[in-house]
Amino acid sequence: KIRRFVLDMRTDEVLFSFFLLLALVLCFQLCSTGDTLKAGQKITLNSMENLVSSSRTFELGFFSLNDSSRVVKSYYYLGIWYQFNPQTVVWVANRDKPVLDSSGVFRIAEDGNLVIEGASSESYWSSKIEAYSSTNRTVKLLESGNLVLMDDNSGTSNYLWQSFENPTDTFLPDMKMDASLALTSWRNPTDPAPGNFTFRLLQIDERPNYAVLINHSQLY
Repeated sequence: KIRRFVLDMRTDEVLFSFFLLLALVLCFQLCSTGDTLKAGQKITLNSMENLVSSSRTFELGFFSLNDSSRVVKSYYYLGIWYQFNPQTVVWVANRDKPVLDSSGVFRIAEDGNLVIEGASSESYWSSKIEAYSSTNRTVKLLESGNLVLMDDNSGTSNYLWQSFENPTDTFLPDMKMDASLALTSWRNPTDPAPGNFTFRLLQIDERPNYAVLINHSQLY
């Protein structure tokens, strides 16, 4: 009887482990959209449906930054971060206009743009490219950390828009910087709005140099 009891306990543990693993797999499938988002799909602030790059290096979704000095305690942003602790954000979409409640939605709009919207379709951010039908468009988070918008009919190499060409404060491997791009610091550690310092390419003594500027003008 003792042997039978021990065997039954082990069987129960195996069955419990099996069903727990099955539940985790199902949860992952239901709670994750993988690395791509198509027209008609969306990422919301209240869901766990974030984009995760193929090797799980980067994740895109909504995050909050709490500041005790604010009247509204939680400001919500759509961003990309490394998947390790502490959370290291490398790109922010709506850095100038945070979502102030839980109504935020990220999707491909009817005109083909990437958008962040709130209640009553209030606009918080847009990729601002030429309007076109979104039926065949896909947004993908690459393993490099680059968020790209593609037309499914033109192949994966033709990016209509990409975060690498619209950086915030971080320069990642595989990014290419020219005179049209600039990195701008966060205002402070709890506010990703543009701060005082900018890094960009400019002419100094008739030669191109990378430089840090204060308030976009004074050489630092």
